[in-house]
Amino acid sequence: MKSMTRLLIAMKAIDKRWLVGYVFLLFVGFSISLKQPPFYMPDEGAHYLRAHEVSRLHLINFRGNVGADVSCSEYITAAKKYHLTPNVQKKAEDGQADPLCTVRSRNTAGSYSFIPYIPAAAALALTDTLGWAVEQKLAAARSLNFLVWFSILFAGLMFICKGRLLILCIVLMPAFFWQLVALSADGASLASCVVFVCAVVGLIQRGQAVSGRAIGWLVALAMLIGASKGVYALIALFALALWDQLPGKSWWFKVASLASPTVAALGIFLLFTGMADPSQVYLGNGAVPAEQLNYVIQNPLAFSKTLLDMFLSTPLEAVAVPRYAVANPRSSLNAAIIFGLALAVLMLRSDFGAGRRGRFLAAALSVAGFIGFCLPLYLTYTPVGASSILGIQGRYYLPLLPLVFVALAINMSDVNWPAFQSKAGWIIVLPILFLLWACWNIK
Repeated sequence: MKSMTRLLIAMKAIDKRWLVGYVFLLFVGFSISLKQPPFYMPDEGAHYLRAHEVSRLHLINFRGNVGADVSCSEYITAAKKYHLTPNVQKKAEDGQADPLCTVRSRNTAGSYSFIPYIPAAAALALTDTLGWAVEQKLAAARSLNFLVWFSILFAGLMFICKGRLLILCIVLMPAFFWQLVALSADGASLASCVVFVCAVVGLIQRGQAVSGRAIGWLVALAMLIGASKGVYALIALFALALWDQLPGKSWWFKVASLASPTVAALGIFLLFTGMADPSQVYLGNGAVPAEQLNYVIQNPLAFSKTLLDMFLSTPLEAVAVPRYAVANPRSSLNAAIIFGLALAVLMLRSDFGAGRRGRFLAAALSVAGFIGFCLPLYLTYTPVGASSILGIQGRYYLPLLPLVFVALAINMSDVNWPAFQSKAGWIIVLPILFLLWACWNIK
């Protein structure tokens, strides 16, 4: 009863314009999930098969017990772009006309935790009993996946006061929004990372002593980060920005408390990956992790140059625009990207209240996060000694963006923030129009 009362009080305190915006954005997300061609999102076929496994309660691909039965025709529809298991692919192709033919759903997402796939798996289980076609099941899985993770993310925005509008505009970037709609583990990754940053920023803005209950919530959020994409566990170190809000505590107590979210995130990641069959981790392009790691250790400057080259050569539109979703992003969206970047610079004039230590920590974690997703791809997906890193995609940057904005925000504590925020409300218009434009120009 007390929890319900607190929820009602919180609902009354929320500006109704945010609720209207939430409902509107749900409509946009559902439209994308229905209009986007089946299995067009990145690696969506592999993630569909993983969600299928979870829908059959095959939560972990243990050694010697990999995959769940899926009909041959459904496997071909979902995995036709992925020829990583030729023996399974061949059997499915030969038997796809036979309704009794089944194969094991081996796929490249097979080592992932089941937690990010729970919403999609629930949709697949329901639509499977209703006898829906594969394409319809995918649309339902996309929709429920989006509903759950976007709702969690949007609720997380309520943690903060100053800077909420700025974080919302990041969320409304088309590339960010499309990843929330896609059937993958990215929805859980984006939601958990953004909500964690919002929770820490919210605690900073309150300026009160951090309670054990607050640390417990941060640990829970960090576990969700680790269960979706372990590499983003680094973001949980942002909790160290709360150092001064543990007054009267020893140095060891502060380290143990504020590092506990990161430990929890890494622990849950190692738990799931340790139980999974290592054959599910795909090594490609002549990658030999042990030899590559030895090369990195012996040639740290060469690897550092490779990282810098990768960062400088990443096309900006790869972060801002989902090239796989719209018809002609390079020509049609260039003007919008430039205008959006100019707008972002203006929006950086926002006081998150993080202070110098918090902003420095956010910047350091942004750099560490970039290295964190480059290094695994360099070790497992790139030929030994290569001068570039294969497999890097702009969407990998997205969970780091809130930290980047916190790091670059200019302290404007002398500005009348409520007045500034009310005048800045028009800023939301551009991303919403951007989303609508992209939605109706889906391939």
